[in-house]
Amino acid sequence: MAQILYFGRLADEVGCAAETVQLADGFTVGELRARHPALAGATVKAAVNRVLADDSAALSEDDELAFLPPVSGG
Repeated sequence: MAQILYFGRLADEVGCAAETVQLADGFTVGELRARHPALAGATVKAAVNRVLADDSAALSEDDELAFLPPVSGG
């Protein structure tokens, strides 16, 4: 099962900080993002196994996917 992590305000918007999901082969970051309206239209970065990835990245059962909110600094 894949581990999905939500950081910052995304955890509040999705309703949890983490969840475990079973994915079909070839399921992508974008398809998983589309499951949550809070992520679908937002400027959100994704990391697969701690490496930044785009929406076309394919996921497998043992992956860890993290959704990261925009970060500003100064």
